[in-house]
This record gives sequence, C-alpha cells and structure tokens, in this order.
Amino acid sequence: MRFSLIFGLSVFFMTGCGGTPPHNPAAYAVTWKVYANPVVGYTLEHPDFYETEEDHDGQSVLLRYDGYPVISIRHVDEPEGRSRGLWIKHQAVDSIELGQREGLKYIYDHYDGPFYMRTVSYVVEHGGKFLGLEFRTDGEALDEVQRRILQSFQFVADSGR
Repeated sequence: MRFSLIFGLSVFFMTGCGGTPPHNPAAYAVTWKVYANPVVGYTLEHPDFYETEEDHDGQSVLLRYDGYPVISIRHVDEPEGRSRGLWIKHQAVDSIELGQREGLKYIYDHYDGPFYMRTVSYVVEHGGKFLGLEFRTDGEALDEVQRRILQSFQFVADSGR
C-alpha cells in the first residue's frame, strides 16, 4: 500500500499536470479596456473581465480570467528570467515584432511546481532587460482575443529601448 502511494505521487510530480485556461468569448462580444504600465512604459488592450495583478515594483503584471493566469507580462534581466523558468531557458521558434520592435517567439511549458501551462511568449529587449508578453494557452496558436491583445501592445513613446 505504501509503495503504491509513493509510486503514484512520484509519477504525479514527474509528469506534472497541465493547466487549461478558460476559453475566451468571441472578440466582437468583448468590452475592451486599456492597461497602462507607466513603470515599464507600455499599454495594451484587454477584455474588461480580465483582472490585473501587478508585482510589488510594477515590473511585471499578471492578467487573470476566472482566477486563471492567462497573460503574464514580465520585464526581467537574464538571471531573473532563468530563476523563474521563463523563455530564456528555451529555444526561440520564430522572429516576431512586438510594439514595433524586433524580437523572438518562444513556445514552451512553464512549470510552477508539478503544474504547467503551455506558454506562447513574445520577447523584445527593453530598457536594458527583456520584456515578455506571455499567453497561457491550450495549444500553440493564439485565439482572436489573444491576437487582438498582441496587436494592441505599444511602447510609450519615451520609454527606454
């Protein structure tokens, strides 16, 4: 009995459990609002039912839908990105443009303990660090709401390059 329990827990922790985000409604049915981050220097549109949660210094923000973290925007240096298990530890899959800046796209499973979330990240250099706009998805393609969020992302005119 004890062996079965230990074996079961071991398999659970080694394989992880994938999280599935709630599905967005159609983009035309969404009421949009603007999120502005004056600390890092960017704006983007998001559905009004997404809740925003900024970290203590304003460098990163999490957008939640029904309590699930659907978007993470992180402004980090390389050591912090590695310690948080972000895109820095993964291979880029494509070149992208975010806020009229060239960058890289990453697709990976972001682990948080035994749980993981499929993540599509759009990353550019900004202010001596990296800014990553990360979508938690159930696949590799963005839905129409996520695509609108991505297209709405803009750096504030006087923010650092």
